[in-house]
Amino acid sequence: MSQRSELIHYGWKRSELSGVTRSARPEPAAASSTELGSSLLRASDAAFAAVADDLAGLDLTLLLADRTGRLIQAVGDTASRTRIEAQRRGLIVGADLSEDKVGLNGIGTALEIGRGITIDGNEHFIEAFRDFSCFGVPIVHGGSKRLEGVLNVTAPTAATGCLLEGFGRTLVRQIEAQLMANTYYDEYRLLEGFIRTSRGSSVAVCALGEGTMMSNDRAEEILEIVDLTELRMTVRRAAESAALRTTMDVGHGRELDIDIHSVGPRQTILTLHPSWRERRSVARGAPRSDNSGYLWNSRLDHVKGRSGTIAVVGDTGTGRTSAATEIMRGCSPIRIEAIDLLEGGCEGLIDVFRTLSQGSSGALILDDIEVLSEQQLRVLRRLVGSFDGRTLVLTSTPAVENQQPLASVLSGADHTVTLPPLRERTAEFGALVQGVAKQVNDGREVVFSPPCLQALSRGNWPGNLAQLKKVLTRVLIDRTGSTIGVSDLPSELRAKDGAATTAMEKAEQAAILEALASSDGNKHQAAKALGISRTTLYRRLREFRIAV
Repeated sequence: MSQRSELIHYGWKRSELSGVTRSARPEPAAASSTELGSSLLRASDAAFAAVADDLAGLDLTLLLADRTGRLIQAVGDTASRTRIEAQRRGLIVGADLSEDKVGLNGIGTALEIGRGITIDGNEHFIEAFRDFSCFGVPIVHGGSKRLEGVLNVTAPTAATGCLLEGFGRTLVRQIEAQLMANTYYDEYRLLEGFIRTSRGSSVAVCALGEGTMMSNDRAEEILEIVDLTELRMTVRRAAESAALRTTMDVGHGRELDIDIHSVGPRQTILTLHPSWRERRSVARGAPRSDNSGYLWNSRLDHVKGRSGTIAVVGDTGTGRTSAATEIMRGCSPIRIEAIDLLEGGCEGLIDVFRTLSQGSSGALILDDIEVLSEQQLRVLRRLVGSFDGRTLVLTSTPAVENQQPLASVLSGADHTVTLPPLRERTAEFGALVQGVAKQVNDGREVVFSPPCLQALSRGNWPGNLAQLKKVLTRVLIDRTGSTIGVSDLPSELRAKDGAATTAMEKAEQAAILEALASSDGNKHQAAKALGISRTTLYRRLREFRIAV
């Protein structure tokens, strides 16, 4: 079997495993970001304009798709038979041509295998495409090496494959060159806008481009306490609604006003206004909805509604603040950051408890007590002992050997909640990823492939839940399809290691075996029961070496 025949053979196998039928027709792709193919469209305009006269009268159509397989442009003589038939058979802008939707085809298969491929007539999986010959070739950005999309040259079945390939590759080289030129121009325009806005100004100025960021000294100070990924997400959401100003929550009960000036596609100049003020809505660490069970399972149940002192202990990023909020849900507690008490010394700490005892509130959350001085911690230990009839929640990192005053305070608590680091939560890792992703995605469900969840579970996660949230926020910005795959993850998480089978892999193996047993070996029914495609099941059977 030749290499090309082998590609066609396995392409058909993938199509069958995905459940595609021969009678399938292209359907509109799921809603995706309008910006996803914008840079590709800009780059292709010049290349297509250059061949417009040559295409006149030819029975040839050029189809351009973004990196998800969504058709974003069709070019050719509108009176040609191929163009008319292509439209009649569903090859219109917005159609989803990914392989798992319409089987082996020039666009979806080029995306799947990452290289150019010629498909002639009956080699197409679905019947609707079998009157065409086509050559699909990926378009890759020369700087970032990121896959931008696919160009497909479509002609009647009588067309010569080598001519289609030569024409297609020449056009792709021109588009890739234009992508690079546009990137240089965009970055120069961004730099120009940044200099013009920040020169001689005392305002904090930041410039955001695709993979580029610049800031003046004033902005540097502000950005030290800002989650940059969240900043990009906030600006993007504002841009999609054409807003010129937005507000971002930066934690610690503070908000940041941002003025937005667009200088090009995904190119913005921001002016940041650090007029810190108390947040008007959800308190720091409060879950944005009641659906926070995925974070804690039953860890908090035994302390909810109890009086006395509750210590919430965990490494940085494990969610201590959110856990404290969940424990006090419905109590309207006073909340204080321990760092704000440093300047007031022991007297300031005593004043807080005195005010609390004289007020109507019977609950206090004191966050991050590990930052207090040793003298303040000794005073706090005595105050904790006199805090009867009320609820006091203290959040802290674990005490180490040389932190005896901190250890003394924590040991004096009536109840202790220990939040394990993310790397130790293997049994619930999948649910955690799904829950955090849904929270980041404004409450909408996110689908992850099993290999992607496996790769995430292998991470060390020193930043715990906070780090996971940042990673998933970035992944959701840059994802290439409706399902998050391994290729969407940062490079350090994509790397394979030689570690033994993880708990998640063992659980996945067991689930697959159980589904196969329940379906008497029927892979289609097993995949349906597992909620995955047959392609994914087939891949996992091979990876786990499960013979059926």
